[in-house]
Amino acid sequence: MTLMQSTQTTTRPNWWMRWTRRQIRPKGIEKAFRNWRILASVRQDTGVVPDGDDMVYRMNATTLEIGQGISGMKGAVGVIGLMGVGACILIIPSMILNVFSAEHWHRVVERREWFGGVVDIVLPLLIVPGFALLLTVFLGGFFGHTDAPARFDRVRRKVWVFTGKREPMELDWDLLTPVVQSATAANVSVHTFHTLKLVDLDADGEVKVDGWHPRMVQIGPAFLDDQSVIAKYEFVRRFMEDGPQPCKNYLQHRRNLRELFNLVSCLDAVREADSSKGVGIYFVAFILFGVIGTTFFLFSVADYIASWTNRVPRWPQRLEAYAAQGGPMCPPPGAKPQRKSIVAKEVPFILLLLANLAGVVWLFLLVGRG
Repeated sequence: MTLMQSTQTTTRPNWWMRWTRRQIRPKGIEKAFRNWRILASVRQDTGVVPDGDDMVYRMNATTLEIGQGISGMKGAVGVIGLMGVGACILIIPSMILNVFSAEHWHRVVERREWFGGVVDIVLPLLIVPGFALLLTVFLGGFFGHTDAPARFDRVRRKVWVFTGKREPMELDWDLLTPVVQSATAANVSVHTFHTLKLVDLDADGEVKVDGWHPRMVQIGPAFLDDQSVIAKYEFVRRFMEDGPQPCKNYLQHRRNLRELFNLVSCLDAVREADSSKGVGIYFVAFILFGVIGTTFFLFSVADYIASWTNRVPRWPQRLEAYAAQGGPMCPPPGAKPQRKSIVAKEVPFILLLLANLAGVVWLFLLVGRG
């Protein structure tokens, strides 16, 4: 098979894929996701200064590889899945014993508790699929891939989206429509998050579906400011039209030791704070690291572990050969790594967090001894 030939095969969608399509198609996926604002063509300048910071993994003269902003809390999500799995393991055996207990059913018949008997049968059947779902969440959080990157080829005018075991999804750059998606986390929230997606629309204006994957790619992470997501998109757009663009920082798949203590990016805020005007930031950091940091630290440890247990995405040889035509795939020239080293002004807060953790452990040991 030559490099220009596709290795993707077509298979009949299973029942889950067909059901998903039926749910999406009548109302349109853009309505399901709420609040999409369509931008001008990918060939038209947005008028926003391009910004590729903390978005690019590697690039060369012809190919750009970026993250979709979905790798930040895989470990935390995996821990939630693990806790759910543990709860199911504790609950399911007792439920099954109940179902097969003659004494239990004798009591049900004697007291005519028919509804309770039905619940005893149905509940384990409902929990088992929940157990499978939570197990999938755990395995995906710790043993999946570090990210789902996307590659942009300015020579072939193609976009490839990493989809795990499947062949990467292939999109035609010139046929994509840029949209800004706005979503509020909850009805009571005052914050609206914005993301930018490049979507492949059909003749009816609906998003096409590849299997059960919507044919779209997200450009970078979500922001509270819609201009920030447009700036990320403009960086990619200019690469496709004009060639490589400069940026200050590049993404890394693995986390370093400092990221263990960088709770909700608080160490970054401390590093950038001015000593005379950063009193408020220092106070917030003191409360976070010295009082409530234990829970955040546990999830931070999970994210750190997940960054090393998850696999770094590997592209098919066909796409690697395409990229090699533009030279070695390297971090952007002059850009600094996303993961920083510890500096002196961060050390007191790290020690404060460690003291907080030691105090919590001591308290648990004290309670355990009675």
